Amino acid sequence: MKRFTTALLLTLFTTLIAFSQNEGWKLDKAHSNVGFSVKHMVISDVTGNFGDFDIRLTSSKDDFSDASVEATIKVASIDTDNERRDNHLKSDDFFNAEKFPEIRFKGVSFQKVGDKQYKITGDLTIRDVTKRVTFDALFNGSVKTPW
Repeated sequence: MKRFTTALLLTLFTTLIAFSQNEGWKLDKAHSNVGFSVKHMVISDVTGNFGDFDIRLTSSKDDFSDASVEATIKVASIDTDNERRDNHLKSDDFFNAEKFPEIRFKGVSFQKVGDKQYKITGDLTIRDVTKRVTFDALFNGSVKTPW
């Protein structure tokens, strides 16, 4: 469990999260993904994603220096393209989806470190255990959607 959780912590928020700035920042789920990749037996990678999630981002500044971010991920929505493995990950050996149905993240700082690169630090809670973590983030700009 510890090895998987550590890998998840490192990759959870480095995935594509697309937002549109129409009436504030709104998650564009059609172009977003909360995914992960972990080493399996040191010779291969297992990838997966969580299909049910919500991310809220607020910021009034272009550099996101006043940004606030919160994420909620439904553990039961895990998908690694292997039902047996998914059921094992939902079990008490890993996430215990029945007792702890959500993974939560609450950002406490949003720091620009490059032209499009940011560091997001916050509190990640898995199985009622909260750890302070920092994730890399990339912002490629915003567009107004035609829909």
